[in-house]
Amino acid sequence: LATIGASYLGFTQWALANDPPPELKAMVVQVSADDFYGFIYPGGAFAMEATLTGVAAMLSQDKGFRAFMGAVLRLMLTYRKVERTVPLVPGYQLAFGKRVGYLENWLAHPAAGDPYWAPRRADPDIESAPPVHLLGGWYDVVIDQTLDSYRRLREAGRTVRLVVGPWNHTSGFNKAMPIIAGEALAWLQAYLTGSGEAPGPTTVRVHVGEIGGKGQWRDLADWPPPDAVVQPWHLNADGTLIDAPGEGASSFRYDPADPTPSVGGPRMDRNGFGPKDNGKLEARDDVLAFSGPVLAEPQEVIGQVSLRLRIRGSSPNFDVFARLCDVDAKGTSWNICDGLLRLDGTRPTVADGWTEIEVPMSATAHHFAAGHRLRVQVSGGAHPRWARNTGTAEQIATATALLPVDIELNHCESLLSLPVLLP
Repeated sequence: LATIGASYLGFTQWALANDPPPELKAMVVQVSADDFYGFIYPGGAFAMEATLTGVAAMLSQDKGFRAFMGAVLRLMLTYRKVERTVPLVPGYQLAFGKRVGYLENWLAHPAAGDPYWAPRRADPDIESAPPVHLLGGWYDVVIDQTLDSYRRLREAGRTVRLVVGPWNHTSGFNKAMPIIAGEALAWLQAYLTGSGEAPGPTTVRVHVGEIGGKGQWRDLADWPPPDAVVQPWHLNADGTLIDAPGEGASSFRYDPADPTPSVGGPRMDRNGFGPKDNGKLEARDDVLAFSGPVLAEPQEVIGQVSLRLRIRGSSPNFDVFARLCDVDAKGTSWNICDGLLRLDGTRPTVADGWTEIEVPMSATAHHFAAGHRLRVQVSGGAHPRWARNTGTAEQIATATALLPVDIELNHCESLLSLPVLLP
């Protein structure tokens, strides 16, 4: 017995691996995760765009292709209104034409530690897992969970292969089916029939992206690359990235009535994902941008990116969105990876109400060309990819009040950590 499947069918494979039968000899898990909470609340905030897209598919996927396309079209036509409607329940009904009980239950349980989520995690028995082939995309909404599955399998000493391409949740199956099918079939042949060898000479194969170029595939001994070194950059009040601790402070106002929009990045569908021109986004008053010097030599960032900040808000309820960009020789800023963290006043504070946080900005494999610059954005959200933070402690499903929040950054404790492969 072997299993193969993408998205929800990956989750069902992890569920089977909770108590794997002895006949299970191989798994091919594609663009998937084993934890529904991590899909619905990445960073602790409701992933509105991905979740509503997933619900539209779940409501129609068993009714045939015409019904599925009709559900997707209805969501597309109503989404702009739904994303701005408060309260979210019952406002979301416009997208589906009816109430969806499980969606309302998800919205009613936003906390990661809520017992509600325990039976909604597949909780695979990693120690007993058969050989697993993991497929992900740098702009997939569950790439972080895919990489975490690899880490756990490797730590348990299990046989695992990781392939990550320049895809989102669905685009690889349109653009790169020969790669995806070839990898999967070779894996199944090796571990199900006993003939042939597992694909690739190493454990990991990733696509290293490049603005203005096609990028290239790279074989690695492990993930993250064991020979990567952490390169520190500090945010400075003058809008620069420097190699010494920053000075001063910066601030901006996040207004949920005019939420900072999401541009490019990970998405469920194949439209509008990936690197996009961030010029209009960075021109907004509610987005801070910090740029490094022009790179004299090319640089490859491969691994997990993170941003440490000392921050405070006029309300304890706000989000912090951080994004790494590649600024080309013409000055155009292209997003590479990002992440969001929701704050609710429960984190410990230091003097004068400052809170020290670390925003996990996901992982990447990207080649920054000579003549380009690094740039980091900091803002209060990315709507509608994540539902806007209302600035209040109201429950997300029923919140109606929208409170602007003034957010400050103290640069003495800011640190961008980049995993760099040296030439």
